[in-house]
Amino acid sequence: MGNSKGWDNGLGELMVDYFANLFTAEPGSWDDVLSCVNPKVNEDQNLMLTRPIEDQEVKDALFQMHPDKSPAPDGMNPKFFQKYLHIVGPDVVACVKNFFVSEVIPAGMNDTNIVLIPKKKKSDQMSELRPISLCNVVAKVITKLDLSKAYDRVDWNFLRAMMARLGFNDKWIRLINGCLSSVTYNIVSSGLTLGPIIPSRGLRQGDPILPYLFLICAEGLSALIQSFKERKLIHGCKVANGAPIVSHMFFADDSFLYCRATEREVANIQHMLDLFADALGQRANFDKSSVFFSTNTNSRMRQAICHRLRIREAEENNKYLGLPSSIGRNKTAAFSYVVDKVQKRIQTWDNKFLSRAGKEILIKAVVQALPAYTMNMFLLPLGICQQVETKQGRRLLVGGDNLASKIFKARYYPNGTFLTATIGSNPSYIWRSVLESQALVRAGARRLVGNGSNISILHEPWLMDESNPFIETTNPSLEGRMVNSLMQVDNIEWDNEVLSDILNDRDQALVWKIPLSEASLKDDWFWLKDSKGMFTVKSAYRLQHGQSGQPIHNVSSDLWKKLWKLNLPPKVLNFLWRVCTNCLPTKFMLSTKHVQVDTSCPLCSAAPETALHLLVRCSFAKSCWQQTSVPIVAPVAMTLGCWFEEGLSRWSEVGCVEAAMTLWALWKVRNEVVWNSVSPSIDEVIHTAKVNYSYWCNAQQFESEPHSELHNGWPEKWCPPSFHSIKVNVDGALFALEGRFGVGLVARGAAGLVIQAATLLKMGSLQPHEVEAMGIKEALSWIKTNGWNGVILESDCLRVISEIQRNKNMVSPYGHIISECKALCAEIDNISLSFVKRSANRVAHCLARSSLLEGLGLSLGLGSRVRGRGSEPGSRAGSQFLGLV
Repeated sequence: MGNSKGWDNGLGELMVDYFANLFTAEPGSWDDVLSCVNPKVNEDQNLMLTRPIEDQEVKDALFQMHPDKSPAPDGMNPKFFQKYLHIVGPDVVACVKNFFVSEVIPAGMNDTNIVLIPKKKKSDQMSELRPISLCNVVAKVITKLDLSKAYDRVDWNFLRAMMARLGFNDKWIRLINGCLSSVTYNIVSSGLTLGPIIPSRGLRQGDPILPYLFLICAEGLSALIQSFKERKLIHGCKVANGAPIVSHMFFADDSFLYCRATEREVANIQHMLDLFADALGQRANFDKSSVFFSTNTNSRMRQAICHRLRIREAEENNKYLGLPSSIGRNKTAAFSYVVDKVQKRIQTWDNKFLSRAGKEILIKAVVQALPAYTMNMFLLPLGICQQVETKQGRRLLVGGDNLASKIFKARYYPNGTFLTATIGSNPSYIWRSVLESQALVRAGARRLVGNGSNISILHEPWLMDESNPFIETTNPSLEGRMVNSLMQVDNIEWDNEVLSDILNDRDQALVWKIPLSEASLKDDWFWLKDSKGMFTVKSAYRLQHGQSGQPIHNVSSDLWKKLWKLNLPPKVLNFLWRVCTNCLPTKFMLSTKHVQVDTSCPLCSAAPETALHLLVRCSFAKSCWQQTSVPIVAPVAMTLGCWFEEGLSRWSEVGCVEAAMTLWALWKVRNEVVWNSVSPSIDEVIHTAKVNYSYWCNAQQFESEPHSELHNGWPEKWCPPSFHSIKVNVDGALFALEGRFGVGLVARGAAGLVIQAATLLKMGSLQPHEVEAMGIKEALSWIKTNGWNGVILESDCLRVISEIQRNKNMVSPYGHIISECKALCAEIDNISLSFVKRSANRVAHCLARSSLLEGLGLSLGLGSRVRGRGSEPGSRAGSQFLGLV
């Protein structure tokens, strides 16, 4: 036991000395580690890393930060820079750009405050306090840009040597070194600022660049382990024949090492860790380490290994990252911690005076969230949450390259896929849990057609049909054939003649609904029930209910759409939800649950207290409704929910809000009568409804501070581009009955003269947004073919424009089109995409609609102007149709 320190007897000096020692480098030897590392960074990647920074990148990095992060030594959080970017933006951009040129961070900018977060409830040692670094915002922008291009005891010299060995060029290494070596620490605790501390090693916890730099160091350990494995000094383990040999796995600063249970291999593991510790300056923390043994390891060997490594054997039901590391026969004991966590969270709720809406938020955010993490992997004994486990099943289906997929495939379905897998012999509890989701994965997973070379025509789900995604045509020639045999030989387009000859009408129609990409993308998997092709618990939940025939709600979905759109306080919306689901605890409802209670209405005593009577038919309620502007007719509905749903279809939006607030106020006054014996007052009902809604509206106006500019100024009339620029307008048209879609294109210059125009007619029964995306793709290809630059491309489909500009990939047929549009944009110099209203895009719209006329195309020569019914103002009569395009 050490001496106890307080602020009055040297605690401040102890903190400074502790962190000064922690961040001071010690001599190390890393030759043995570096000799195992092979270069991985090529010249193209180095050029990308060191290319000049663009203004937009700086702004994007800034807005990726949470606005209310704790302020650093300069006292300003990201919100300041985000809100006043129009003032400070040019200086921030210039400062960041200057660093990437000069490789020097200005003095003071990289100063960092350290705050100490206890790792447990009662911390009495410095090692039990986690240091979190509070960096200046501009320094964070710099490190965010660093890591987008590419802990305490990490040796900087070793880090630099590792980056050089991996192939990073000198300029990049100097930039990283500039971020590290310019740091000055100050400890902030109990209102005091202690320091400064000048570090010579270590990475800042809280710094955006930390995980990436630590991974570079971990790459050295990985290479060292691989070297030991290649020299047969350790052997790793594999779960089945054909499965990959696993020697190690890393997660953040935790490491899992696998070897045979022999003293020789354990000695080699120990030697290997010593070599890496000498290089990195970081020793393994054996106090927090544990060792697992397979069941056939005898007790003598277990004791010998634990004694040699000075590591304890893992306890039964031991957890890592909140999940059981191993599961025995007693599943209830293994997962009892979930119940304990929930109990601890809710045991103090009795003291919190929250509305029902507030309690709803706590339930969703706490009680439901706590077991969800565990249910992502394990089948809990007392309930099957299948829609959550589907996510794991889908990962096994699509994640062919990840380690988990390889291990499960080798063990349980070596000659098939997850969709065809069976329970197998002696299955693990994890496999049993994940396999429960197989039926749901089958229902929602579909093959995404790229080049079609890896998708079986007959045996894989690749058609866009919810009930049956498989080909129904029974033709022997299709056996063993891939989807690409249905495409044209020299082009990635469906071959109409082949489809007509081989497939039946149903299959032909479904094939034409699948858009193809000219980029010859690889075949993939996607989730049918999500527009982006990504699995979501919500979509799986709805799919599961659809399969079982159980309605998600007992009332129409239109009611919920109307209800949730109303601008009402959450507690009122919660009340209306109870109204519509017949869940109000009226006296009559309580009596049906065998509660002994007088069922008469507490407001009029003339009838049993049902929800409909209390809030609509009661004489007191009728008097209240007469004081409102809501037109109330005699209810013919049997329930209050049906009455309210009927009213929503007749009332104006203002009337719906007033009716909702009146219902809530009536219920509130009713509760005062029942529980506090207050005399009911009509004026009190009306006053309560109006005042509470007024408070809500005022709070919304006060808190609704816009975070981004809304585009209310979208053009309604076509405007010519600036001098030396070209404006291209594009629109798509869907001809569902004909199974075709058309595209209209027109390019004009600064004087409004038509440079070129064209129409295209293509086969396909696509969705409207897919047609618009195909139109933009054709427009971009058209621009590229003509060699134009300085182009403004306008479309009246905001969804497609936004998703092309967004830096997110979508794994779906529609996502393939968006990806191709992004690739074409990257190949065209100085192009911008803009949304305009339909009225400013009429020429392209008319051209697209005209594409169906005998498949006739349009070509207009230089200097022409277009005029016609619905054309933009300022366009003059032009030339006739000249030929096919």
